[in-house]
Amino acid sequence: MINRKYIEIIVSIFFIVLAALLYGSADTVNQAVSQASTDSTSTYVNTLAIILGIAGVIELIMSAISSPSFIEFTKDPTKFILLIISLVGYVWIMEYIGFIVSTLMFLPMTMRIMGYKNIVKSILISVGITLFVYLLFQVGFEILLPEPTIFEGSE
Repeated sequence: MINRKYIEIIVSIFFIVLAALLYGSADTVNQAVSQASTDSTSTYVNTLAIILGIAGVIELIMSAISSPSFIEFTKDPTKFILLIISLVGYVWIMEYIGFIVSTLMFLPMTMRIMGYKNIVKSILISVGITLFVYLLFQVGFEILLPEPTIFEGSE
């Protein structure tokens, strides 16, 4: 188990540093853009940086004065390791068999690992999620999803 207080402090410091870097970089906006556009972009980025910095400081103070608690990442390390392995395998195999087939294999397998027992429902849910993501990205946003490359060399 890991002490939650220390993780919150580290994350708060990260966001404070990020806010400072963001604030510092706001003035280096590309000068090829018109001056009016550059000024408004710089003001917008500076405002976001200030808000992020204030939120980071508040979180840091709250974390520093809070009592320690612990984070338990998983009750079953075997499930966690299987999920990591399946995720790596999913990303790796997607290059060869494409988004649709790999996703239709990955989602039911992940549901099974997590303890969902109804195979028919998990397949239907997987088909629905895959179809939704395909329509959203491929059709809606016109972003190409990985296509099968396994048969490219056989032509």
